Amino acid sequence: MVGSYYSVLSTPSGTRFDHEYKDDEKDFIAQFWRYESELRDVRNNEQWDRLFLLVMIAAESFKEGWSEFIPGNPGYSPSPKFDMEIKEILIPFLRLCLEVVSLDFENLISPEKLAELDKANVNLNYATMKLIVNGSHY
Repeated sequence: MVGSYYSVLSTPSGTRFDHEYKDDEKDFIAQFWRYESELRDVRNNEQWDRLFLLVMIAAESFKEGWSEFIPGNPGYSPSPKFDMEIKEILIPFLRLCLEVVSLDFENLISPEKLAELDKANVNLNYATMKLIVNGSHY
């Protein structure tokens, strides 16, 4: 009886179960959790300049690079597992972003520095979480 049970569970190589994430979904979730961890660390260490830049990049990421992973956006074509779980993954990050946005950056960062950061050309390496601001590592 055990043998027939096992054969029901086994599948040909390369077959994807409905309860698995697609590879790009796994990459997104890993990137997303890295980003959330970075935001928390930077906030806890009161690195206000970096926190301001990271939350601004997060807003842009939702509009562009992450849009295909956000329900309701064009191109959203999730695996069943991803579709069931994505909201639970997004909610803590969104709450954190709302907390960060509500900070009084005008009092945490000098007006001159805030104006400079607001106009800066900023890029983020999502794998390493390294910021490049106006061509220099930040």
